[in-house]
Amino acid sequence: MSNKSVVAAALKLPPQEKLRLLKKLQRSVADDDASMFTDAIKLPVSAKLRLIKKLVKEIESESLDDVDAAWKAEIKRRVKAFESGEVVLHSGDEVLRALKKKYAS
Repeated sequence: MSNKSVVAAALKLPPQEKLRLLKKLQRSVADDDASMFTDAIKLPVSAKLRLIKKLVKEIESESLDDVDAAWKAEIKRRVKAFESGEVVLHSGDEVLRALKKKYAS
């Protein structure tokens, strides 16, 4: 049975059955986490360090994907604002002159 069919079947359950199933799943996930931690603790130090490095690398990779997506969205927002005339671009020289004038006194 595929994950999609399991989810579809679960959605058809009465509310009380959905709640019972959810509680069972939560216990299962907690048990899996505890079991995983117990297994990891038993590893030799060198294996723990390799595992930590791999986990950190994976987390950084996921974080970079989030950052990349956020920057892409920001770039699209800025291009749209420029194209619509919502913002006006100024040269670096203009900006520097304005800043010098503003903070000269």
